Amino acid sequence: MKQTFASVYADPNGYANLAKCYLMINTGAAVSWLNGAIVLYDANANLLYLLNDAGASWGTGYAPGSANVLENSQCKLYCAETTKSASGNNLTVNWKIEFKPAVSGQTRKAWLYAIDDGGLNSTWIAKGDITIN
Repeated sequence: MKQTFASVYADPNGYANLAKCYLMINTGAAVSWLNGAIVLYDANANLLYLLNDAGASWGTGYAPGSANVLENSQCKLYCAETTKSASGNNLTVNWKIEFKPAVSGQTRKAWLYAIDDGGLNSTWIAKGDITIN
């Protein structure tokens, strides 16, 4: 089942100053790059990425709205159904993610992170638990 995860990222200098916006949905109480749904929106390039299971490669990026599906062993990211919008200081990304049956029913942690064009970052912000459908 596809799910939409709405993530809002903010920069005091305006949304156009945001460079990279991340959403991490993973197990454990700490940030981990391994075996998760870790997605990236590169605002400067207007590309979406999904991190591989080993946490070592972002692979090829595709534009929101393109007919591409990015996939690892945990999930699929549907680029055609992932949208972005911006206003004032805020950039909202509506990630369309489908988790694989192997993780169905699990509770995972959600984290957000953003970096701006000057290299300033939000640090990883825990956003709570998500039960995978």
